[in-house]
Amino acid sequence: MSIDMVLPYTVADPGSGVSGTARVLFDLANGFVKRGRPTRIIAKATQHYPVRHKVDGYEIVRIPNLALPLLTSRFLAQRLDAQFIAPLLIHNFRDPSEVLMTFNDPWPCLMPRASFKVFSLHIPNPHQTPKNKLIQKMLDADITICCSKYVAQRVRSFAPRISRRITYILNGIDHKPFELADGRPIREKLGIGPGDVVLLYAGQISPLKGLSLLIAALRRVREELPNVKLIVLGSSMLWPSYDRELTRRSLEYEAQIRQEASDLPVTFAGVVSEAEKPLYFAASDIFVCPSVWKEPFGLSNLEAMAAGKPVVASRVGGIPEVVGDQETGLLVSPGDEKALAEALTRLTRDQDLRVAMGTKGRMAAVSRFSLERMVDEYLRALK
Repeated sequence: MSIDMVLPYTVADPGSGVSGTARVLFDLANGFVKRGRPTRIIAKATQHYPVRHKVDGYEIVRIPNLALPLLTSRFLAQRLDAQFIAPLLIHNFRDPSEVLMTFNDPWPCLMPRASFKVFSLHIPNPHQTPKNKLIQKMLDADITICCSKYVAQRVRSFAPRISRRITYILNGIDHKPFELADGRPIREKLGIGPGDVVLLYAGQISPLKGLSLLIAALRRVREELPNVKLIVLGSSMLWPSYDRELTRRSLEYEAQIRQEASDLPVTFAGVVSEAEKPLYFAASDIFVCPSVWKEPFGLSNLEAMAAGKPVVASRVGGIPEVVGDQETGLLVSPGDEKALAEALTRLTRDQDLRVAMGTKGRMAAVSRFSLERMVDEYLRALK
C-alpha cells in the first residue's frame, strides 16, 4: 500500500522548526515507512528546499504552483487553489499512489487515480471546504480523520457530506526526546538562576495565540513574584504564508509583542530545530498556551506533558482532550488575563503541585498519546 500525503503549503525539512500539523505529517510518514508502506509527502515548492529528496525513508516532493492570470487565480483562490491543484492533478496521472491523504484542504480528493482518499483535518474549520452539498459530495473522501473529537464535531456540523465516514484520531508524539532532555545548559546560557521560575510559550506569534495576554499576565504575576521569567519559542513566520497581508499583520504583531515585553524578563528564542526544542521544554518550569482561538488540538501542550511540565492553557477547542484540568495542568477561560495570572501564580508558588502535575502529564503522554498508537490507528483507518 503506497501513500501520498498532500500538504497544500510550503514545508520545511523535518529537522527544522515546524508547525504542529507539519510535525504530525512528518511523524506519520516516518511511522508508515517503518511499517513497510512506501510514503511520499507532496507540498508546494519553495526556493529554499530541493524539489525531490528523501528523509528518514520517505520522499518529499515539492510541486511548483501553476502560473495563472491574476484575476483567474484570485477568483479560484476563494475556494479552489487551482495553482496547486492543477499540477498536483498532472502528478497524480503520471505517478499515482494507492492511498491519498490530504491535510486541511479537501480539494486534492478530486484526484481520480487514488483508490482510497483520506481528508485529514488539523484545523478547527475545514479549510476552503465549500458549504454546497453537491460539491461536498463530489469531493467525497472515503474517510475524514480529525485530530480531535472537537474538530470531528465541527466537520459533522459544517460539511457532513464531504466523506462517507468522519472520525477522529488524537495526535501522538515521540516522547523520548522530551523525557531525556537536559535543560541546564539552556538555563545557564540565558542567565536563569536556580531560584527563577521559567514560563515557556512555544508556537506561532499570532493574535490568535494570545501571547499579548500572556505578557500582561506575566506583568501581574511579577508584582508579587519577581523571580518569574518567560521564554518565547517560535516566531510570526513559523507557518509559511501565501497571503501577503496576513504576513504583514503577523510581523507587525510580533513587533508589538516585543515592545510590550521590552521592560520584562522575556527571552525571544526564535525558531529552533526539532533537536533543540526539547532542551527548552526541559529548561522551563511551567508551559503556557494562552490561545484565544479554537485550538484544534494543541500539540505543544502534549510536548510539555512529555517533558514532565505542568500546563496552563485556555479551555478552548481540543485542548481539554489533551490537558486534564487540575490533573496535568490548569485550564482557564480564553482571554481572561486575571484568571491566567492567578493560575500562573498558583503553580509558581507551589513546586510540589508542579511536580505532581508534570508527573501525571508525562504518564499520559506515554500511555495515551504515543506516536506508535497514532500511527497504528491511522493504518487501521486506511484498511
